[in-house]
Amino acid sequence: RQEGSFIKNTWKNTLHTAKEIFKRKGLFLFILAYFFYIDGVGTIINISTAYGSALGLGSVGMILALLITQVVAMPCSIVFPRIAKKVTARKALMGAIVVYTFICIVGFYMGFSLEPHQEKYEQTLETEYTQKLSHIDDEIALTLMEESKAIFTEVNGHQKLKEKYDALPEEQKLNPQVNEVIQADISFLAHQDDVVYAYRNAIAESSFLFWLMAVLVGTVQGGIQAVSRSYFGKMVPKERSNEFFGFFDIFGKFASVLGPFLYATMSTWTGRSSYGVLCLIALFCVGFAILLFGKKQMENEG
Repeated sequence: RQEGSFIKNTWKNTLHTAKEIFKRKGLFLFILAYFFYIDGVGTIINISTAYGSALGLGSVGMILALLITQVVAMPCSIVFPRIAKKVTARKALMGAIVVYTFICIVGFYMGFSLEPHQEKYEQTLETEYTQKLSHIDDEIALTLMEESKAIFTEVNGHQKLKEKYDALPEEQKLNPQVNEVIQADISFLAHQDDVVYAYRNAIAESSFLFWLMAVLVGTVQGGIQAVSRSYFGKMVPKERSNEFFGFFDIFGKFASVLGPFLYATMSTWTGRSSYGVLCLIALFCVGFAILLFGKKQMENEG
């Protein structure tokens, strides 16, 4: 009975808090805006490595870029609230949303410019390399094939492959299937150099853009979260701040569903991850519009 009574009271208090928020137009509009733009923020963070992997970017480079995000975020998290005091929290949040919108545009271009080269390279690799070696069944030769595929798109791939061949033990060099893989490697790079070169350059450009995105995210990631809580705190009644912030946190947790759904749906529908990133702009546009047109109600609430 006590457990049932506790659950009942919890739901009752939650509904009561929700009703109180709905009555306060400024507070309700801000939470609604927060739901959309923080969903976009969370989605960008959550899909970043998956998106980079889908485009064929190196895992080490992506991890380092994400570490840079945290390094940049530390000082920017301190500076951002100070900016908010000078220009108002609402305008600072709108500015952060503009930055995130630009991040989505950069992310879209990063994929949109790379995907055609990626598709052509993968098709060529399949038809001119993998299929021709489909009969290979030796474990050492198969391992060499996989390692060669990883080297093809690296800078100085020819030289790195040669160094790899030279380092092979003599008994492996005498293996007919290993020799067949080596000849296939040389032939592929010789005859498909233009495809490999174009894809390699596209990866280099996209890797740079990924780093640029990582830095941009770092400039606003911590600030948009901190200022959002601060702005919300100014609008809630002090005597009921605990339950209002509890509702705010729960609302934020639910705001991690729409973005991934949009990304996955658009990526599946179009067959390109870049369009999934582009559609995230809608979340930021809705959040920005609510903050823009809800100015009067929010300022009255504060």
